[in-house]
Order: sequence, then structure tokens, then C-alpha cells
Amino acid sequence: MLTSMRKNAGSFIIKLLLGAIVVVFVLWGVGTNQKSSNPEVARVEGQAITYADFARSYQQMVDNIRRQFGSNLDDETLKALNIREQALNQVVDRVILVNKAQAMGFRVSDAELAAHIRNVPFFQSNGQFDRIQYERVLSQLRMTPEAFEASQRDDLLIQKVSDIVARRAKVAEAEAADWYRWQNAAVNLTYVFFAPDRADIIDPGEDEIKAFFEDNQERYMTPPRRSARYLAFRAADHRAEVRLAANDVAVYYDEHPDEFSVEERIEARHILFKVDSDADQAAIDAARSRAAEIQVQIKAGGDFAELARMHSDDAATGAEGGYLGTFGRGKMVKPFEEAAFALAAGEISAPVRSEFGFHIIKVDRKEPARTRTLAEAEDKIRGQLTDSRARLLALEAAEAAYDLSYESEDLEAVAKELGHELLTTGMITRNQPVEGITDPTAFGRMLFGLSPETISEVQEIDGDFFIIQVEALETPQVPDLASVRERVVADWEHELRWEQAENQAKAFLLALNEGGAMEALSREKSLEPKSTGFFKRGDAIEGVGYLPAMAEAAFSLSAAKPLPENPARGPEGFYVFRFEERREPEGPIDPAQLDQARTQLRQRKQQQIFEDWMAAARSQADIEIDRSVLE
Repeated sequence: MLTSMRKNAGSFIIKLLLGAIVVVFVLWGVGTNQKSSNPEVARVEGQAITYADFARSYQQMVDNIRRQFGSNLDDETLKALNIREQALNQVVDRVILVNKAQAMGFRVSDAELAAHIRNVPFFQSNGQFDRIQYERVLSQLRMTPEAFEASQRDDLLIQKVSDIVARRAKVAEAEAADWYRWQNAAVNLTYVFFAPDRADIIDPGEDEIKAFFEDNQERYMTPPRRSARYLAFRAADHRAEVRLAANDVAVYYDEHPDEFSVEERIEARHILFKVDSDADQAAIDAARSRAAEIQVQIKAGGDFAELARMHSDDAATGAEGGYLGTFGRGKMVKPFEEAAFALAAGEISAPVRSEFGFHIIKVDRKEPARTRTLAEAEDKIRGQLTDSRARLLALEAAEAAYDLSYESEDLEAVAKELGHELLTTGMITRNQPVEGITDPTAFGRMLFGLSPETISEVQEIDGDFFIIQVEALETPQVPDLASVRERVVADWEHELRWEQAENQAKAFLLALNEGGAMEALSREKSLEPKSTGFFKRGDAIEGVGYLPAMAEAAFSLSAAKPLPENPARGPEGFYVFRFEERREPEGPIDPAQLDQARTQLRQRKQQQIFEDWMAAARSQADIEIDRSVLE
């Protein structure tokens, strides 16, 4: 499954089945120790889905979206994207898929599950499964091996049924050819651009400013703020408590031999004679001839570094006498690597051809592969073991404090009983920096995910552990107009400019439809018609950029219908365009391109087949949902 995920990152099945292995490594939403248990939010064929199941799905989706939006992601955006319903549907779909897989007779053997887990990189040290690492990671995630393995067994079942469904997609050669031609058709347009900054506007009056503010108050709401009190359990504070046994370092060294192997490395320099990927034979021969001439000079006693400065087409290294530094295998393109590692220290290669051109390589120094001795590795091992055990001590202290919190709803009382410092943040926004917190975004996500007065489960940030409680909160408020007047005026002007630009573009398009000539109309408006050149579906448009709405409209145009129904809006303004010419692929299709088209079309069919199959499975399932969780 993991291999399939790597090969199909971003595929429809992987996007849909977010219960896959990466889910386990997301820091789930903030749990609480409320005594109200873990309520059901849905049932599928009588099987309960709990709030915790929903919360895990929701938090992962939020984290994925946050990686795309960054700090621009707010509660309103999440609401607009309907993430809560998507997350609940995702959990429901997961249960349906597992049930379907079992009903279809699919099973996952213990050997299959074990092989799958052994291949998870998070559980490996130097490419090999490490049981200590496995247990350590699950401990940090506060998850038992039994629960994790049950989850992974379900993942493998889901993958099996999804693979079977996807196999139904068949693509005939004629279909692939049609798809290729559809993808590779190209159109050429002439366009005129209407920029909002061309609009002339007058300063708004107070009545206009006040009216705009009142109509758009949600834009200027103050962000929600919260204050937290929290306990911090830092690994660094427990380092002094760690006591390593006399043989701990030696045992670790013996059990992790690959960790101390040092690969073969060389220190080298080169002179590059560049050849473009589309160069003709004459250019290739010319570069080869230049390389041969310089090699003769080197053999005659010429200084390699000086010749690199004078002749290398690699400007960055050429200025440094061709110096590439020290590197191991796998760092350079294959032909270069093979030639370089075949040389002895001080030797110079014949011209070597790579995808960049011809290289003359000189090896200054070689470091043979070896294994660091225990004496060399001891300090590093001791530090690693101390850090690891200090983190476990910090986690144990945090969990002990969390257990105490069951006896008190007040984190301050827990801190007093433990004699542990209770920290506070003061009023902060979601992503505001907090002194002593290395990742304020993670901390803010935890704090703002808590219900008032509840105490969080133990949360980890960069190897330290925290228990958080909301101390106070401020809901968003509408500010006084005076405090945001400058923003309101700027927004008013911005919207007016865009409105005027759109009106100008629509009027221009109307004039074209009434028989006006683009060139003459453009001169009247002091505008300049431009050509896009030929572009394909999905391409960025020359001078415009990636604008799907414009591209989609362009491919619906023809000589008989050369104008779109509406101007296309882009990030910088509006485009009015006219169809000029369409170009279809001609001649036989290259077999490799046909195979690529067949693969793309098969993936699209797989997506549609799976979506249809999943919709049918949902319609047949007995599903009960408590929709209050979506509010």
C-alpha cells in the first residue's frame, strides 16, 4: 500500500481514503478530559462512529488545507469549504469500504500486515525496521500497537477493494488517440486587458464610507482571542535525570551498525562544456572538440583550476576553479558519478558525456567507505540516548499530570499539587507567537480547538509536552468605524475599481459583438491588443498566466463564433478575447505519447468508476448521522 501511495500521490483513491497510514502521524485535534465520554455522531450498518473518529478526520483535513493556505486559513474559510461535512463523510466512507471489503471476501493475513508495517519509514532506522523505534513512535502518539495494527489492517482491506474497483477501467487505443488529440489541440487568441488600476475614481463621501462599512462589517471583525494556562514538560529539563547503564552505548552501537557506516566519498572538481538537450549534432561535436582541446592542455601541464575559470560553462563552480566539494554516491548524475568514482586521487578523466554536456573531472581526494568506531560514535550515541530518554521522562511527567486532571477541572490545582509552574499566555490570536513555544501555529490550533474550561490531553510540540486549559476568551467584535476607516476606504476604492474595469470590459465586448473592430476600439481606449500564441488545455497562457476559465471558453470558440459570452476575470483584471485559429495534432501519434494518454484517461475513468461505486455503496448502506456535529 505504501508503495502504491508513493506512486499515486494525489490520486483520487488516496485523496479519498485519508484513513491511510499517514493519518496516524498527524497530531490529531485537541482531546479533552471532559467526563461526558465520547458521543456517537453516526452509525453505519449499526456500527458506531464516535466524535473522536470524526475529530481525527476533521483535523487531518484542516492540516492538509492549512499546508496550502498557510496563515490565510481562518474559520470562515473552513466553513465555506464545508470541511466538517467532508470529514464526517470521509469516516462514513471508510466504514462502508471496510465492510464492503469483508463482504467481498478480502482478508489481510498477519504476515501481510507485518510486511506492510516493516516498510513504514517512520519505524525504520537506516532502512531497516526497528521495533524500539516502532514502540517509541506509537508511545509518542499515545497509541497502542494493537489499535495501530487494527487501523492498518483496515487500510489494507480498503486498498484491496479500491484496486479491484479501479481495475474495471479499460481504455481502447482509439479512445486514447482521441484523448491525446483533445489534450493537444491548441488555440490562438487576440486579447485586450482591462486593469482595475486604470479606473479614475473620486474620494468617497462619509455617507458612502459608512454605508460600505455597514454592508461589510464581517470583513473588519476583530479576530477571536483566547488566553491559556498551561503546563509545560520539556525534555531538556529531564536530561539531568537520565542515567545510562554502563553498556547502553555499546549495545546501541552493536544493534545499529548501519547507522555508523560512512560511505565512500570523493572531493572533486570539473570543467563543463554545456550541450543543450535539443542541440543538433554540430553543437554536440563542437562541445566535444572543445573538451578534447582543454584535456590536451591539462595533460601538457596546464593548471586544472585556472582552465576551469577560463573555459567552464558552469559559472558557479568555474569561478571556484571547478570545485564541487566532497560528495558521496547518488549526488551526481549517473554518468558523471560512475566516471568520478572510478578515478584515483589526483587522476583526471577523459571527457564524460552527461545530460548537461561534456565534463572533464579531476578527483582531488578520496575517502574510502568505513565504519565509525565505538569511540568515535560514543558521544553521539550518548546524546541520542539521553535525549530520547529525557523525552520519555517528560512524557511520563505530562501523563501523570494529565491523570491528576481527572480529579480536578482546574489546571491551577494540578500545578499546585505537583509543585509545577503554571504558565499563562495572556490574550492571543490563533497564530500569535508565545514565549517559549517553538511552533505557535500548533499551539494555537490546540488552544482554539478546546472548549472553554476543558483541559487538553497531552500534546507534543517539537519534542516537548503540554497540557492546556482555556483561561478566558474574546469573541470577534465589530470595531468602531474610526479604528478601521483607512482599511474601509481602501476596500471601497478597490471594489469600485474592479467594478469599473468589469463594466469597461463588458462594454468593449458588446461593441465587438455589434461589429466593432478590436484594433480600432482598442486605439480609442488607449489599449493594446496582444496575441496569446497557441496554447493547449491546461497550459499557462502567454501574457495571461494560468486562467482555466479563459482557456475553457477559448476552446468553445470558432471562426463562426469568435467571441466569448463574458470577459474572463483574472487575478490582475479582465480579459476580452477573440478566437483567431485552432490547430489540431497531425500525423501518427508517438507510441510513448499514446501510452501516456492511455494512462491519463484510465486514471480519469478510475476516478469516475470509483466515485459512482462509492455513491451506490452509500445509497445501499443504513446510515444514521447526528447532524448537530456539523453545526
